Amino acid sequence: VLDLYLDRADVNYKLNKLEDAQNDYLKAISLDASNPQSPIEFGTFLWKTGAYSKAAEQYGNAYKLQPDDKSLLVNKAYLLQLAKDN
Repeated sequence: VLDLYLDRADVNYKLNKLEDAQNDYLKAISLDASNPQSPIEFGTFLWKTGAYSKAAEQYGNAYKLQPDDKSLLVNKAYLLQLAKDN
């Protein structure tokens, strides 16, 4: 079920239905708060839509769930810098 929400969120993003996409990502996160894939994908969505601070927060959430993946910290730091510059 989680994957269905993530897939639908991606489709909604591609259709420029941003509110629907965001709702699907949030639903996916609520279904399994221990799965790092949902905040990673939501963070990427937020990054693409220019919500850099919120995206950084999602990458931070994913890092808490998957601390061996240092790329999540790199992305978070990059997004925080983007947020500061904008």
